[in-house]
Amino acid sequence: MMSQITKPLSLKIVNSAITIYQIEAGGSDELHQHDSCFQISMLLQGNPLVQCEQQFRKLAGRQRLVASPGCQHRHFSEAEAMRLMLFFLSPSLLESVYADKMEAVSGPIEFVPWSEDETDGFQRIAETVCTQMITQQMEKLELEQLEWELASLLLNVQEGSHTQKWRGKHLSAYPSIPVSIHPVLKRVTDLIQDDVTVDCSLDTLAGVAGISKFHLIRLFREQIGRTPAQYVTDQRVTRAAWLLRHSKLAVTAIAFEAGFGSVSTFERAFRKKYSVSPLHYRNSM
Repeated sequence: MMSQITKPLSLKIVNSAITIYQIEAGGSDELHQHDSCFQISMLLQGNPLVQCEQQFRKLAGRQRLVASPGCQHRHFSEAEAMRLMLFFLSPSLLESVYADKMEAVSGPIEFVPWSEDETDGFQRIAETVCTQMITQQMEKLELEQLEWELASLLLNVQEGSHTQKWRGKHLSAYPSIPVSIHPVLKRVTDLIQDDVTVDCSLDTLAGVAGISKFHLIRLFREQIGRTPAQYVTDQRVTRAAWLLRHSKLAVTAIAFEAGFGSVSTFERAFRKKYSVSPLHYRNSM
């Protein structure tokens, strides 16, 4: 008899996905593999036994399993129903993040399967993605950044074939960026301020800056105190507020004039900054 397996939540991003995975007490899934992605299994509830190839281990607390493409694995719930948070990442995403930071091709990345330490970072990213994708449409730049952060986090905390080179570079990359590089940030902010509707993908902004996407995000955080996506959104909301005060354009038209991909995304961002709806803001002028 097949175990009852449910997925209360399953979200596909671009190069990754997040799933809440539940198996009833005494149940299990079938021994299986994923040929085109890495899977991260993290415990939310229960005391499951996990099989990875020929090895069996209890998954508890802050432990996680990273199953590489082609790795045979299976989950057993035993006496108590289990709930897991599963992340799926494409190898191409990890290799792109590695190449961007290291300025070198990684080759195939392999991880040790078991680890125990960081879980909060994964949960924070999952909560951000789930909350925003369920309730509102996310802008392309926001999705790119969250995937980039997810891949970077895995490379940071999970031992693997990349670790020695990655962490060596990681340590040297974190001192403050010299003042001489600050003008690259100004090039990006000038581009955004000149036209808030401009293509603001990480590839475009990093190309304008002439630095890697990894260092672009870090530079924004160090110098401006926010990510590129947060900065772009703030500039677009500021532009929209000016249009609400000085034009007779409809709110819908202003949303697109300010560079937002949807009215719902615009209204969410506007409320977050001004604590009122765009229409209420206009009527209060």
